[in-house]
Amino acid sequence: MTSLSINPRIYLNEQPPAPPTPPAPQPPTADEVYQAVDALLIASKEAMQQDPAAREQLKQISSEVKATFKADLTGLAEVPQTAEDCRLLALNALAAGMLAGALDGAVLMHADAASQVAAPRSQSNPEGIGEDIGKAIDRFFEELQQKLAEAVEKMKEVGSDALQAASAQGKEFGSQAVDESERLVGANKLQAQAYLATVFGLGYAIGGTDAAIVMIANQVPGQEG
Repeated sequence: MTSLSINPRIYLNEQPPAPPTPPAPQPPTADEVYQAVDALLIASKEAMQQDPAAREQLKQISSEVKATFKADLTGLAEVPQTAEDCRLLALNALAAGMLAGALDGAVLMHADAASQVAAPRSQSNPEGIGEDIGKAIDRFFEELQQKLAEAVEKMKEVGSDALQAASAQGKEFGSQAVDESERLVGANKLQAQAYLATVFGLGYAIGGTDAAIVMIANQVPGQEG
């Protein structure tokens, strides 16, 4: 704008007062993330029922979510120095993990509707990501998906009540992990990457559990009966 070329101090006393700056939008809460992903999970089930080609689309979305998280994690230049910024990092990791787990689970269980699944527990060690973090993250993703596939076969007799309980407990842990992310203030980059990878893994387990509730138990997560 041409007014930028004029010294604003000349007109300082003639300009009307600036309007108040609107408050910055608040980041979503963990509960809002859970609701959004579960709503997408339910829509994904309907899409696959109507169009078998939707499976490949959902697999592609999951791959894109993982690729974005990997890029964010490997590209982490420095750890944010405020608790709120750390909270946002953790919330994004939780959301990415839950979305990937929900979509992977939905696609997997759509092909095996006789199975049921409980929350998979990753035995990988994010703190050992070491120098080549990119390859370690790829292995981490592979292990999470493999454990989800194994859980489908092992947990066929798990009832809907147990799945709902596992989902509720997982979401409590997820919210707690986001709240406790303030510990990242002052941490080094490797510690932050390890924490965020752990939160992603927790989200992945929650998403896989909720996929079982929707795909197998034909229920809505958090709404039993």
